[in-house]
Amino acid sequence: MDDARKVFDTMIENGFESDVFSYSILINGYCKKRMIDEALWLFEEMTSKGLVANVVTYSSLIDGLCKLGRTRHARDLIHEMQAVGQPPDIQTYCILLDGLCKIGELEEAVILVKDMEEKKLPLNIAVYSTLVGGMLKAGNLAAAKDLFSKLPSKGLQYNVKTYTIMIDGLLRGGLVGEALNLHKGMEEKGCPSDECTYNLMIRGLVRNDEISRALQFKDEMVAKGFSGDNSTYELFVDLVAKVQDDESEIVTEDAAFVHGEPLQDANGPPKVDSEVEILQEKVTKQVVKEGHGPKPSKYSTCFFHYRAWTESTGHKFEDTWQEQQPIEIVLGKEKKEMTGLAISVSSMRSGERALLHVGWQLGYGEEGSFSFPNVPPKADLIYEVELIGFDETKEGKTRGDMTVEERIGAADRRKMDGNALFKEEKLEEAMQQYSMAITYMGDDFMFQLFGKYRDMALAVKNPCHLNMAACLIKLQRYEEAIGQCTVVLSEDENNMKALFRRGKARAELGQTDAAQEDFLKARKFAPEDKVIARELRLLAEQDKALYQKQREIYKGIFGPPPVAKQKRTNFLIVFWQWLLSIFYRLFRRQRQKSD
Repeated sequence: MDDARKVFDTMIENGFESDVFSYSILINGYCKKRMIDEALWLFEEMTSKGLVANVVTYSSLIDGLCKLGRTRHARDLIHEMQAVGQPPDIQTYCILLDGLCKIGELEEAVILVKDMEEKKLPLNIAVYSTLVGGMLKAGNLAAAKDLFSKLPSKGLQYNVKTYTIMIDGLLRGGLVGEALNLHKGMEEKGCPSDECTYNLMIRGLVRNDEISRALQFKDEMVAKGFSGDNSTYELFVDLVAKVQDDESEIVTEDAAFVHGEPLQDANGPPKVDSEVEILQEKVTKQVVKEGHGPKPSKYSTCFFHYRAWTESTGHKFEDTWQEQQPIEIVLGKEKKEMTGLAISVSSMRSGERALLHVGWQLGYGEEGSFSFPNVPPKADLIYEVELIGFDETKEGKTRGDMTVEERIGAADRRKMDGNALFKEEKLEEAMQQYSMAITYMGDDFMFQLFGKYRDMALAVKNPCHLNMAACLIKLQRYEEAIGQCTVVLSEDENNMKALFRRGKARAELGQTDAAQEDFLKARKFAPEDKVIARELRLLAEQDKALYQKQREIYKGIFGPPPVAKQKRTNFLIVFWQWLLSIFYRLFRRQRQKSD
């Protein structure tokens, strides 16, 4: 957009007259980039030159404002359009209606539709589909069902989108029977389901524990040439993983993708389909993974990982996961450039992962970042954040303000809490406690410790890593389990538990040679251990089974050529051939006598 603005300014400097069309293109570009303030400044510049904005210009601005949750300003622009003699068309109204429904302003959305009806605008099925969706989002299922049933009386015919919205709402409300009947009626009336319909049906049925029906719809979807989206795929993978035994072929080398940290697009932040939550005028949030427990309050010490990109360029300038150094902030005492992050973190629960959009005013400001040269002035930011956990402290005491004994004590308390949760099979919550304990034992802290203090710290830190590995193995997140064990082995290369658990995770991933090496090392320290012996025996059996399977697979390729099967003799045919030969010989002899 900066280059586009420079070209625009150069054109004006060279004597070209700017018109509404030129300004509208630039304004639309800024709005699509979510740079709404820049778009509004350009709009003011245009009107100050005496140019009158058209419907396209206003529609672009209204769309940009609605996407950021600024619907009040968008409604003001609707009134302004009417005042300047540019009455909004149906498309402009639909943009505002969609924005109101997405942020849950149902009352305003209903008033807007009534205003459209009074103006005799040609309302189509898309308008009412949007309103039905808004009612469902606001939790008003009864009103949505009532409006849906009245649409034919308005002369409107349901389309696939309208059906899909209503079916999804019924499933979310637990009305599985009604949803199935509506889907059946939809097909009978000549409105075939599309890919979106099938995906929403499948996910809704799984949420309602209608697994067999969901599988039927999955088969039907595939038979019609449709495919499942990412959410449906992940839902089925998780579902299958729960019921598979130890011989499951689902989780192998793709375990990190299915259960672990999501694969990241090397060119930018991950794509998220969840609803946009407006936290503040300059901060929005989309939940990637739900968390648990309460939210942190003011002066809580919060620990989290994040990745950060500049929105305009898509350049990633920080990644604490890669650095293996979580961030610590005290809410209400954060640095100025962390204000947007703090607002977002205060709305999250432990274990929650979210995608954030933060305006430059709550980021690195007008001057950009000195520490990160790739963050230019007035750079809007995108964050992917996961809240590890937080400590509720009235005074907001950070790790740096604690003594060595206080930090080790705080970590040990977290470890004990994690152990209690592990016994209750609350694995995700247990891992959050272990992660919190490990944050108190960061590399910078461990580097400063010697003698008994280092031994005390390792006595807390290493069990947390090992217990994390145990949780991750149970959750079939094998790659992450290997990482936790490797951290312990970097401190204590002869740790038997770390060797055994890393071997177990490697075996599950099919890394049999590396797994066998770990088990053999572990057996040196516990030669009588029956569990280690059993794992080595299982590996040997797997190798033998794999060898036999490979022999069967390649037998037809590298072995001797197949022997042709002998045809079965048909004695009736042989008899007739013999009889014909006799007649032929008699006939031939008779002919020779005649000659």
